[in-house]
Amino acid sequence: MDLGFRVAVEQLLEPLQALKHDAEYRENSFAFAQAAHALDILESILLYNRFQANQLELKLEPVHLGDVLQLATDSLRGYLSSQNIDLDLNVQNNLPPVHGDKRLLTAALKMACHGVIDLNKQGHVLNLDIHKMAADNLRLSVLSPDIEVSKIRFQSERQSFGALQTAFELFKLNGATLSKTQINGYQGFGVSFKKSQQLQLV
Repeated sequence: MDLGFRVAVEQLLEPLQALKHDAEYRENSFAFAQAAHALDILESILLYNRFQANQLELKLEPVHLGDVLQLATDSLRGYLSSQNIDLDLNVQNNLPPVHGDKRLLTAALKMACHGVIDLNKQGHVLNLDIHKMAADNLRLSVLSPDIEVSKIRFQSERQSFGALQTAFELFKLNGATLSKTQINGYQGFGVSFKKSQQLQLV
């Protein structure tokens, strides 16, 4: 990321945080959700940049994708409500943990959701799906019945930092690749993970 662009992004954080706090004080849920949406995207871009600049280190550990989904959706619910989008969750039970950095995975999932929402101009459903594949590997997908993804291209040069591109880069830092997917007529984006080989103490 260009230094000037990073500085410009950082300079946007303070006024957006002020707008968010003001909207909360005035109980303006729509303005609050819009400010939170913008902050999510900017903070995730900066998170990616800090990892790229070796200012943060990966903290790899066994992570339950259900916990990542919970953190992401808790953050997104206000924005989804402001856009009249229903959240549909399909998560298999008793899924094994995956090996990853929880901060990166949560930010990446939020950005994938924002990206699908941005494509979802006429739709009213956001579907999150986690299921087990062969050899206990897991697939996490962000889907909608109202989008078309065939023409979407990720920029390998990393010059585009919209929500989907940021999700792609954050998942990539975690060793996973975001790709197009389709489940039961819903289209969107998904990422596959190998189950963690570490024992998780409880």
